[in-house]
Amino acid sequence: MRIPFTHLDQKAWIRLAIAAVIGFYTAYIGVAVGKHYTLISHGADMLAFWSAGKIADTLGYDHVYTLEALKTTQNSVLVSLGFSSEKANTIPAPLPPFFLIPFQFFSRLSPELTYWVYSLVSLGGLAFYLWFFITQMKSQTPAKISSGLVILLMLVSYPVFQNLFSGQVEIVQLICCGEFIRNADKKKPFVAGLWLGGMLIKPQVLILIIPGLLLLKNWKVLFGFAVSSLMILGISLALTGMDGMISMINLWLKYVPGIATNSPETMMNWRMIGIRLSEWTNSTVGWTIAIIGMLATVLCVLLYIKSQPAFGSKQWFLTIFALFAATCAVTWHSHVHMAMVLIPFVVYARMTGYLQDRLFYSWVFIPPLMMFITIVIDVILQIASIPPIYKMNAFVSGLCEFIFCLIFVAMARHQLKSAEKVSSQ
Repeated sequence: MRIPFTHLDQKAWIRLAIAAVIGFYTAYIGVAVGKHYTLISHGADMLAFWSAGKIADTLGYDHVYTLEALKTTQNSVLVSLGFSSEKANTIPAPLPPFFLIPFQFFSRLSPELTYWVYSLVSLGGLAFYLWFFITQMKSQTPAKISSGLVILLMLVSYPVFQNLFSGQVEIVQLICCGEFIRNADKKKPFVAGLWLGGMLIKPQVLILIIPGLLLLKNWKVLFGFAVSSLMILGISLALTGMDGMISMINLWLKYVPGIATNSPETMMNWRMIGIRLSEWTNSTVGWTIAIIGMLATVLCVLLYIKSQPAFGSKQWFLTIFALFAATCAVTWHSHVHMAMVLIPFVVYARMTGYLQDRLFYSWVFIPPLMMFITIVIDVILQIASIPPIYKMNAFVSGLCEFIFCLIFVAMARHQLKSAEKVSSQ
């Protein structure tokens, strides 16, 4: 009798792994839906955006950053779903007003329907954009892997799942980053900079890239970024007024020490490492290691800039990839879904051969595999009445993405060194 799966080639194994991941994600969401946890577990962030849209539509944009208004709106939704609002934490929507405009219209639907409609639109939009990006870049760099397979792999990657599960807005980051890369590849620095401004939706993503572009002297890119940023901030100011903008900035500042819904212990950055190590040792040891790690990561990527790679060159691309990967590991607020900003880099690096198969497939499959293993361990610990690590599942997922971010930084360094050796021969 033939043993199952023994005659599968690599492509067949990859397809089987994709099917397994889709099945796992479907079951995971199915359990949450079965428990009627929509907008509690899955869709929690969408509740925040929907609430901000509802407030903008009824009270005006100048109230969207008022936690009391958000609390009243969110609690009324929770009560209507049959949940108690007594212990509920208010989830803020810290996006600039410009990016909340779509949610003003979404808020005219029920919050549950908004979550499902938005998720379907995001998934469809992501698939279409990835097809567009790969098709456009293939004409520049022929790939050894089919476009359909790359799209499928990116759609089942763990950051995409987390984005859809929580109802986040990282598709905007991904598209802006993809267009930034695409226009850089076409040597259109001003247009590339315009797209970079769209990343103001999550401004913490820009903490290294803007200084990096300054050091690289990419003035036209920075000019484009300034133009689109002024437009976004101008529209935001017109929508909310100066008081509303001040409220937004105050809300951002509250994210530094942390608020109840931040969950920094589940992030994919050095802050998470510092918090976890502080829990297991003491705060001095934990934060000393975290601060040293942050400084080392930043110093490492800034050293890449020394060679001053030409705008749009392969070396420039690797440098920018390293800056974004380092940002995910260093920036103060960095959840797993934010790693979607790296997807255009991962795709392009795979198409150009900079990213080898082993690392490419590992980034896609290891996080969901670890998530599954962690759930199994969690169940066993509960049966044995052994207390698990606090938020163990989310911690392991965040740790996986954190490690991959550092690996991408190291990969970029290795490829840059290789390129320097080739050019010197």
